[in-house]
Amino acid sequence: MPHTQPIPIYTIPALFTLRGMLHKFWASELGGKRLPLAFWTIEDNDLFFDALQYLPVCVLSSGGRSGHGHTDDELRSLPIGFQHAVALFDLEDGFANEGYTAIPNLGEARVQEIANIYRHIGMASRAAVLERVLAASMRDPSDEDAMSEAVDGGLPDLIDTEHEANQVMAYFRAESQAWSLPPELDQSEWQ
Repeated sequence: MPHTQPIPIYTIPALFTLRGMLHKFWASELGGKRLPLAFWTIEDNDLFFDALQYLPVCVLSSGGRSGHGHTDDELRSLPIGFQHAVALFDLEDGFANEGYTAIPNLGEARVQEIANIYRHIGMASRAAVLERVLAASMRDPSDEDAMSEAVDGGLPDLIDTEHEANQVMAYFRAESQAWSLPPELDQSEWQ
């Protein structure tokens, strides 16, 4: 069995929020079945992908020591794959809701970090496109036409690109083998 890194106890409220969202959006498919708090154990790939998509909003708005979302330091205390999921899907959510203004809103360091995550996953072309958009944004953060030109169709929504979605999912499935709930929780109650 691989070495596991427990999710910090202060992340549990975010996992409850995530589970609540999944129960709401998947109610008819679940038919009353209760999902595990450890979302990474969900076997259904579509449901797992949705959990990854909703993870950033949950982690960034609930849990953490304040109860109102995780600080940058708290995010860095999460298992590396968990950090990657929050970062990558935060950008994807930003694109869906803000368009290219998500790039300057996240900032240069965060976007470069996400490009490095794409590269780490094996998606070098997506990373390169993201870096081109970042460069265009740094020249003029208000020039969405320049950012769109830099993208040139190279950043479709992950959900719409089966090969890339499967690649991302395979990475997070492998990474999640090292995640566990905090030992101070009664595991049987939350699985």
